[in-house]
Amino acid sequence: MQKRIFLTFFLLCFLLLVQNVIGQEETSMRIHGSTGLSSMSEKSYGSGLWSGFGFSILIKKDVFLSFNFGAWNSQVDATPDGLQNGTLMMSPFFISLHYLLGHEDPLINPYLFIGGGYIFTSFRMEDVFTIPEITLSQKIGSSLGGEVGAGIQLKVSKRIFLTADVSYLINKTSGTTTIQDLNFGITKEEFSLILSALIFRIGIKFLI
Repeated sequence: MQKRIFLTFFLLCFLLLVQNVIGQEETSMRIHGSTGLSSMSEKSYGSGLWSGFGFSILIKKDVFLSFNFGAWNSQVDATPDGLQNGTLMMSPFFISLHYLLGHEDPLINPYLFIGGGYIFTSFRMEDVFTIPEITLSQKIGSSLGGEVGAGIQLKVSKRIFLTADVSYLINKTSGTTTIQDLNFGITKEEFSLILSALIFRIGIKFLI
């Protein structure tokens, strides 16, 4: 997943740099990509490398409607009433409003953003040693989520901007543990999960 995201990001960068050189007519759309670090709020979940891309549209002065897709993996340490050891994979798709604090003509602009969307979640559990008659597996459901954050934008040229921001992703979902016992049949146990995270990102935007 992350390799495909990085490939898409660099392909977009190449095409837009070519467009910037030949000087095509501008529009109000921006295409952007980012990389960074995601730090989960729960101590049993490790940090992961964030990668993402998207586009934004100017809807009024200094206000942009942004569409963003990202992904990261997090290593999980087992907890008694939660997930077992394994890898958590999260891929949020968010729609958000970005507000530039001041007109974007200056070299540096701070901005605020808030949004929400759907977070695609999956879990790959490591092998668990049990008696031969029992098989254990876990599954996590995808769910709605939200984010709020702030950042700064650096104007490199008329069409190129560098960005750095921090956001807090809010997400609550549920998981299911399935125990298959050859003697007693299948048992399912549901549990709740808080999958919120603090995300630090640096990125690049192209005006097209």
